[in-house]
Formats: sequence, structure tokens, C-alpha cells
Amino acid sequence: MQSLSDYFHTRALSYMDLAPGLSVPADFGDWQGEYWAIRRHSGLFDFSFMHTIEVSGQDVIAVLEQFQCRSVRDQSVGSIRYSFVMDGQGRTNLDITIWRLGQDQFWLIAGRPIYDLFSNFADQFPNTLVITERTPQYSIFAVQGPKSDLSIMNTIGCPREDLPQFFTFIDIQFANSTIRIARLGYTGELGYELFVPTEMAKHLWIKLLDTNPDLRECGFMAANALRIEAGFLLFANELQEGRTLAELNYERFLQKQEAPPEKLVGLTFMDIQAHLDPEYSADLDHFVTVTSRCYSPGLQCEIGLGFCDTEQAHSKKKALTRELEPVEIMKLPFYRNDKP
Repeated sequence: MQSLSDYFHTRALSYMDLAPGLSVPADFGDWQGEYWAIRRHSGLFDFSFMHTIEVSGQDVIAVLEQFQCRSVRDQSVGSIRYSFVMDGQGRTNLDITIWRLGQDQFWLIAGRPIYDLFSNFADQFPNTLVITERTPQYSIFAVQGPKSDLSIMNTIGCPREDLPQFFTFIDIQFANSTIRIARLGYTGELGYELFVPTEMAKHLWIKLLDTNPDLRECGFMAANALRIEAGFLLFANELQEGRTLAELNYERFLQKQEAPPEKLVGLTFMDIQAHLDPEYSADLDHFVTVTSRCYSPGLQCEIGLGFCDTEQAHSKKKALTRELEPVEIMKLPFYRNDKP
């Protein structure tokens, strides 16, 4: 049976490098049209580049709470938590989601390979954990947009009340297989992620599109613009360099508050000459480090994410990047409409 990836390659799609050795479809013909499909109806992404491991055993909670920055012992079965793996200096190594499947059974999902990272960490402790690589078994679809629930209901046949709530997941039977559906996303809109057995991925992809004429295939250029507008991190960009949780605006994960040297902020790139406005060049000792950048069809300008001095983030609206481009510092998110 043809894989979804092979199916895409037969269509001569354009690809982009998301990280070294990782290429994903950039678009399916018109990335701005894909962007607007998600804002107005729904879009379908292939996020199968994500990595999934399953960890289980009576010591799993103790090891997990050492491995990442959040408590999981009070996490409900069927729920998902967002978290970060930290290094020995208290800086982020990777962001992950933690899915509780059972009392002593979890999934960990990340943008980079996580099996060796977790396995090597767990080896430091006496434990009886079972660690299983699940990545090859599943394709991951993201159905995003204000009508994403309808797209799933029309295709799979489940009623709206059976769909998962925010940051929870369910398992449903479809075509003699089990599909795991979670309500979360990466676009700032209502959205769901579907874990589909790899052997039926192409079939379900085509069925979703055939059943929903307004559902549109989408590539990562649209996803990137949407996630920047929503202020979401990308492992290959905002987390390329280790950052503290406070710098990333995740102080709520800390037991005690701290004043970080820098903060993640939104940026609007100004189409002006900086030397004509003295406010831009008044302080040449402090620059903004740009980590992500794109054109926003919704805002009709270039926007981005980056880090600047904390004082600058709170008190100064105009700044220069390290490349001496003028930007305005914006409060995040630019747009968000995904919560209940």
C-alpha cells in the first residue's frame, strides 16, 4: 500500500527544510489560500514528522517528573500537558506534550527524536520502565480551523459531544482501526490532531478531503504564519538555543518567579528607513534577536518572534534587529481563537 509520503512525492509538491535532515511540504499550490482556509473553515496538515514514544512501568511518574518541568502525578488519564525538557542549567532543551494513557503509561511527543534522549536519562535511575518507539506506527494529521470539528464529524461519523475537550484525547474505531483524536493545535484556531495507523493514512487523508469540499490540504508555510501569529514556539527556531522558562513566557511552570534577562516578544517589521526615526537608533547597545519571520496575510505585513531585553520588552515599542532592521515590539499573541 502506498504511504502518504510517497503519495505526496508523486504529486511534485514543493518542499521546505524544517530542520537539518527534515523536509516537509511547503504548500499545496497556494500557501496564502491555505492560510485563509484555516481562518475561515478548515485545513488539513501532515505533521507526521513529530516523534512519539510510549513509556510505562511503576517508576514512570518518578522518572518523568525528573525528565521534564511539570508534575504528572495529578494528570488525568486521557489528558495532555505541554512541557519542556530542561538541561542542567535550567534551560530548555526541547518542548514536548505528555499524554496520560493509563495509571503508569504515557506518550511523549516532540518535534525532534526523543527515544534516545529519554532512554539515556532514565538509565541514570534504577527503574523498570518499558520505552517503546511509536513514531513509525502512526501518521499525524492536524485538522485545524473554526469548522474542523465538522470536518472530522462528517468523515468519521462521531457526534460533536463525543469529540475531545481542550487538551484531552479519545480513541475511536474507524474502518476496523483505532484512531486517536486530540483537541489541540498549532494555528490559534479550533483544531484537532489525529493519530492514524500508517497503513491507512493515505486512505483517510483522501477520505477527509472527499467528504469535506471546503477542507483544504495545507503545507508548513501556512502553518508557520499561523503559529507565529498565535505566538507558538518552533523547536528548530525559538528553542534552537537553550532558554529559561521565564524567557519563553512560561513562568507559570516555575515554583518561584524570576526576572529573566530577555523575553520572547512579537515583532512587526517596519518598511521604513531607521535613520529617519531617532527612536529606532537611540539605543544601539540593545538589539532584538529574531528567531522566526513570515508574511502575515491576515495582518498584511511581515511579523515575527524574537528575544529582547526584558526592560525593552516592557517599556520600548521601537527597536532594531541585529541586522539593523527597524521593528516594533508587540505583545503576544497577534491572534488566538483556539480556547473554549
